[in-house]
Amino acid sequence: VEQANRELRELIQSVKDFLSQEGADP
Repeated sequence: VEQANRELRELIQSVKDFLSQEGADP
């Protein structure tokens, strides 16, 4: 479970970074 949680957290972080990059571009 710990491994899955870490992978899920990394995936969420990647999505957040992607969305922030998309939002930063007007």
